[in-house]
Amino acid sequence: MTSERVDHAVKEAQADEANPAVAANRTRSQTAVLALGPLRLTGRAAQLTVQAILLTLLALVVYYRARILSTPFTISALLWIAWQVYWGVSATKTAST
Repeated sequence: MTSERVDHAVKEAQADEANPAVAANRTRSQTAVLALGPLRLTGRAAQLTVQAILLTLLALVVYYRARILSTPFTISALLWIAWQVYWGVSATKTAST
């Protein structure tokens, strides 16, 4: 790194420290937030609610697995998900235009 780049980086860091919004974001801890319409849960309540929703969905999939696996819709959904994953991975490996 040249001395000009070092000086520029030091000035940017000092400017960030002077900015109250940046300083507040550095000191603020991250908390989980779940917002569904007017309902807004934060912290442990949001985490427990998300876990309960995911466990319910998993239980429904296990309970109805015979019906889910024997439908053409499942094959279509799996192919669509596979395509989305493939397209997302290949898009990140190309240069932006």
